Amino acid sequence: MLVSPLQAQSLHITLLNGDCDGDNEVTLSDFGIVVSAMGSVPGDPNWDPRADLDGDGEVTLFDVGIVVRNFGQVGAEPFDPTLPRLPAPNEGYHVCGVIRLQEWYGGAVSIRLEAFREDAPEQIVYYADFSVEGEDFFSLYLPDAGLWRITAQIQPPNSGQFLAMSVPHYRQYSPGDSIRVLAVQPAGAELFSNLSGPIPIVIHVVDYDEVSITNADRDVRLTNKVRETMNHLDVHWRIRHGGGMIDDRPAFSRYLRYADYHPPALDPGEFSRTVQLECTVYDRSPIASRRDEPVSLTITLTILDVPTIHSIVGRGVSGGTTYPSLFASGLRREETVYYNWVVDAPATLPWYLRYVEWLQMPWRGRFRGEPPWRLFDTFPISPDEEHRRVVVEVRATFAFPYPDPWLGFQNTKTRSRAITFRLFTHDEMCDFSRGISSIAHWDPPNWFDARPGHWGAVIPRFNEMDPNLDGGYVVYYAPRPPSRPGTDITDTTVGILDWSGYWAPYGLQHSEQYRGRVYLFGSSLKARIESGGAVRRYGLWADGIDAVANTVAHELAERDLFLASWGGFDSAHIGSYLFHPFRRPYDEDMDGVCDSWEHLHRSLGFGKDDPYAVERWWLYGKDATGREVCTVLDHEMYAQLFGEWNGYLVGSLDEQDWSEGGRQDY
Repeated sequence: MLVSPLQAQSLHITLLNGDCDGDNEVTLSDFGIVVSAMGSVPGDPNWDPRADLDGDGEVTLFDVGIVVRNFGQVGAEPFDPTLPRLPAPNEGYHVCGVIRLQEWYGGAVSIRLEAFREDAPEQIVYYADFSVEGEDFFSLYLPDAGLWRITAQIQPPNSGQFLAMSVPHYRQYSPGDSIRVLAVQPAGAELFSNLSGPIPIVIHVVDYDEVSITNADRDVRLTNKVRETMNHLDVHWRIRHGGGMIDDRPAFSRYLRYADYHPPALDPGEFSRTVQLECTVYDRSPIASRRDEPVSLTITLTILDVPTIHSIVGRGVSGGTTYPSLFASGLRREETVYYNWVVDAPATLPWYLRYVEWLQMPWRGRFRGEPPWRLFDTFPISPDEEHRRVVVEVRATFAFPYPDPWLGFQNTKTRSRAITFRLFTHDEMCDFSRGISSIAHWDPPNWFDARPGHWGAVIPRFNEMDPNLDGGYVVYYAPRPPSRPGTDITDTTVGILDWSGYWAPYGLQHSEQYRGRVYLFGSSLKARIESGGAVRRYGLWADGIDAVANTVAHELAERDLFLASWGGFDSAHIGSYLFHPFRRPYDEDMDGVCDSWEHLHRSLGFGKDDPYAVERWWLYGKDATGREVCTVLDHEMYAQLFGEWNGYLVGSLDEQDWSEGGRQDY
């Protein structure tokens, strides 16, 4: 496999099984070894550990099947054994991914990765050893960014069982659209006083890069987007014209960056000065292929030697607590919220602030305190307030007490803010109908709601209906992944497709009206919403609204594939034998989504009344002759690809994300 470390960020290396005699190919010799040991276990006269290809402690038809399926396969040629070899360095260009041992269920196996760059001036093979148990992640550093040939083989060499071969599965990145930079404050060519201290500058930065993935058979290539994290975007400020000083504030949110501009003192007789500030955003992504060209934004200010409005700040207040966002829905039924607006308009003697006029305010309210009415509190906000951007306009009048008559100066400014909803609390609308499962009955949090402006109202297919399901909806909520003995569902599992009704309310498990539901788990999705998590083997990195939309798209892609193959979830289509004491949900492909058909690879027979029929359907198919064989295709991977990658475009809901701290909250 020939790769560049700049693009090999998620390799998938599979070592094929079936090489009993260690000659790096699967031949009649290997078939003979397995046949000779057929039916044996350790201690039997004909026991041969080389024939136990799946590592389950006995030689069975499954071992024969491995040889048959891989018959004729030849492993990759090793590098010249006379070349010098050095351990891979501890830093450099990063290559990472997954090593998988095909159809292996035994203990850990020692695997060596070797990397060689044929055009390098120093002909050195770099290596790293890994202990692999079925499937494990690996991380490897190479000294430079050229094209490297990488092989994987069992240790010690020629010890048999797994061929020295690899199948690449990796993603590639490109810059995509240019970095988007928006001036939030000041929003235009505003007037500021040089007497009021530092002027706050706020910009909104978003960068989406393109990412493509190739499936394990290398015949499907899909493209989507991924958002660059803020810690990879550097903002550099400079003053193009007008003087003064600017400081980059280190604190930033997921989308906002801040700076403080210290205006200059004006020259004697100088009433105003135009200042131009320039910020340039640099993409410092560790993956060179996804780095965008720098983008610059110019902000123009006019500095005066008279007082002006310095800032207009709006906050949400509820229960005596003040919040930085203006949110309408998202509180409990007994709570109310109002907005507190403050005009900061400092005046240096002999100037003073005479009065403030609230020219445009979307809500009624009252002034707080005495004139000049810098403080304005709205009346309680309706929980049904439309989520949108609003504009507040304020005019301040400053006075200079002498000479007679008094001199005055007026300054008008506007501010735009988003009316959001709180993500993780439970609001005024109590609806338990979509929080019913074997765990309990739950009122889903606000992000799940299908109220106008909430995520549930805009995520594609979130409110899909199925008349065969109790309650009608397909997507349901549970606060956390259920803890069940004998399952591989963990606290990071974000969702499941419950094809068998296993997670139905107690007493109704496996009932037909509960088969085919999708459950989303709040605690693990909350972590993914807030951070995005690591890049999963086949999935996309996503945070915020994209994390939920990706999960829904993936689960419904699996559901679509199931229905297309079986026709329905009822007993007439999939059989009535839906519970077996040894069947357990299993996240074989480590994608964070446990699907109960992923577990059993090795049962014989096929029929709708077999308890393992669905599991085997997920992993088996028919070859060119019509025989049923274990396919190379990973249908779970396809569901992830066509669900997360084709079912939803990352970033497409930015303009509809009215969550607190979300894409529109600036």
